[in-house]
Amino acid sequence: MTTKTKSLLTNLIPIMGVPDGKGSTDPSIREAWLEQRRGGLTATEVRDWGVPMKRRKIIESKVVGGGEDLNHIPAVRHGNLREPVIAEWVHAKFGIAPCDNVYAHPENPRHLASPDGITLDPFTGELIVGSEDAVVAEIKTSKHDLTPGPVDSAGYLIEIEQGSHFDRSGYYVQMNWQMYVMNATRTLFVYEQHDGTVDPETDTFRPSGPPQWAWIPRDEKLIQRLVNDLAPTALETIDTARAAAAGGMPPVSDADPAVAALTAELFKARDAEAIAKASKEKAWKALQEIYLAKAEGAEHPEDVSLDLGFGRITVNTVTKSVPKLNMEAARNRAPKLVAQYEALIKRYTKPVEETKTSFTVTPTKAEK
Repeated sequence: MTTKTKSLLTNLIPIMGVPDGKGSTDPSIREAWLEQRRGGLTATEVRDWGVPMKRRKIIESKVVGGGEDLNHIPAVRHGNLREPVIAEWVHAKFGIAPCDNVYAHPENPRHLASPDGITLDPFTGELIVGSEDAVVAEIKTSKHDLTPGPVDSAGYLIEIEQGSHFDRSGYYVQMNWQMYVMNATRTLFVYEQHDGTVDPETDTFRPSGPPQWAWIPRDEKLIQRLVNDLAPTALETIDTARAAAAGGMPPVSDADPAVAALTAELFKARDAEAIAKASKEKAWKALQEIYLAKAEGAEHPEDVSLDLGFGRITVNTVTKSVPKLNMEAARNRAPKLVAQYEALIKRYTKPVEETKTSFTVTPTKAEK
């Protein structure tokens, strides 16, 4: 006998938060958006939680706050520039309005999502939820083919192509978490592939063609696992890290209890070390921006000596002579001698066999 999975879809309206502030010159808007996300679990974080390295970065961001600016990465900058353009295309073709707000689930404010598109009532402008018309959009750009798998005549995904870039990237998990938070029944997944070549006129990659799309139906069984299993574990881990809890028993294991305890302690210490490092770098960078900024026309920062009571901040610029080899000048003055020196170094630089024992301790990748 097959037991039908109870649907978590309701008619309750998710709680709208602040916009992401990407297009604003007011940094406080972006900070408010990051702070709201810090307290909960977003769709992207649910997607990435099973990868240990990404999980550690998520915990860091929750404990330290703020968000890393990745716009210097070409792929990220391309996505930030192209996604609003594609969102307008989606609005014109499918009637799904662009969205830059974070939303919280109406019954669990720590369950968050930031869909790229939402469906609004054309007369009232209110968000549509809990019905077949309640859809959201998710936009991706990539040099990889993001085709999720075969679709039917209406464009609905039939099954995920196992091993595809879409499958490996966890986008299916991300979109289902968004549908759960937004009380939506399906997602319009829109993806634009590019060739990896930067167009000098737009400073973006050249699209390989028009955007492609597919309807991703709601997967209630997956949502149940995310809500009942993954989310509570993730939020408990985040809360433990934020409370700086260090003790406790190791996870259940069939291994030697002493080994299990040491391994669990190692993982906790790694997370604490990563969090402390991120916190230190954030504070260090902020202080540098305050005290190492040069006034207009100045050659160096202003000298400072500030006693805080518990510490001191000092900025002192000193010019001194430092010996430095000018190899180019030496080569011009004595080319044969420099050539002999370089040949001698090359001649006596030989490969030497070394024996190295590898020892690694890594967290087990969580199942989706």
